[in-house]
Amino acid sequence: MVTLDQLNFKQASIRETVVDALQFIGVQEYSDFDLKKEYFNNREQGNHDARHLYRVMIASALIARKLNEPRNGLLAFCGAFIHDLAKYDECDGTQHGPLAAHTKWNMFNQLWDKYALTDDERSNIRAAVSRHSGGGNSHFIDNWVVNQILHDADAFDRCRFHQYGRLDWNYLSHPSLKCTNGHPTQFAMMLIGETEAICGSTQYLPSFIPFQEFIENIR
Repeated sequence: MVTLDQLNFKQASIRETVVDALQFIGVQEYSDFDLKKEYFNNREQGNHDARHLYRVMIASALIARKLNEPRNGLLAFCGAFIHDLAKYDECDGTQHGPLAAHTKWNMFNQLWDKYALTDDERSNIRAAVSRHSGGGNSHFIDNWVVNQILHDADAFDRCRFHQYGRLDWNYLSHPSLKCTNGHPTQFAMMLIGETEAICGSTQYLPSFIPFQEFIENIR
């Protein structure tokens, strides 16, 4: 089993790694993706607050950078931006994904236009958002790489529940991240180290701050 020490993990470089990943997928301005309270159905937030969405966005970029998937990474990043906006409470089951894909999408049409998303790419994002909660994705075109990146990025932020996370390696969907012989891959170990460091730096920030400020707090 590969340990973080064997990977020569250095927490001090995490912010630079994040910035590099965001540049890699083509994020033009951090302010494009500022999250506001009025976007959310659940104004009480809970475990699926803006900080969680920001971390899933960042994890999507980190995964895409390591997979050399810039455009699919951007699509997953956009999906992460809206994926939990339609939750009404912490126990609403599988339907918040399809609900977000249907009810939150048009709120950000100008943003999707700015990033020149094609019709197929928009459908890919909405499919990934629908699927992330176990809901359906009827009427949407699938790109499985986008689905996998968003799904796994969401899973990696389970470290917010516990110092050592509650990530089930068997739950990961991308082939490069699936466990082998009962153990996580080196790729997965690297990502869990990065995402735990990000969570540790940001879990006590205010719920709603600009994305730029969120990134600046990563240590």
